[in-house]
Amino acid sequence: MATMEAIVLTGSDLPIGSQTRQLVGLASLHMTCIEERKVIATFLPPLNNSAIIKWWKGKFAEVTAGKHHIIIVSTQVSGYSVIMAGAVMLRKSDNDTVPFRGAIENLLVSPRYCPNGDMMKVARLLIKKVEEVAREGGYTSLVSLQGPSLEWAFRVD
Repeated sequence: MATMEAIVLTGSDLPIGSQTRQLVGLASLHMTCIEERKVIATFLPPLNNSAIIKWWKGKFAEVTAGKHHIIIVSTQVSGYSVIMAGAVMLRKSDNDTVPFRGAIENLLVSPRYCPNGDMMKVARLLIKKVEEVAREGGYTSLVSLQGPSLEWAFRVD
């Protein structure tokens, strides 16, 4: 039986020495979603592993600087292996006129969770955690450029 947990990565979670595991996991998840699920997420095939790792390193720097939150869902299968099932980013507004708005970026769910309906469980858990982090950060509005119409917004109560 697999258990799922949503974790918010913070600057203290990303000291230089411990970034490798999260960095490799996020880059692998990102590439798998693009290659296997045909997700449009920052890069187009053919993919360059070093470019994606460099991009995630930049996101880690933004987390450390307090500009982004990275939320991951990991699963543990039968008490043995931990697998990164999904990830999403919440970006703080850098615009003085909308400090109450956060942007949801790169909602990624591993193709492993597609066939049996767990994909939606992972996505819901990620969004639930995004909403929690948004409330704690004082956001009242969330926007995304990844919805079916490429733009959607909702209110955080």
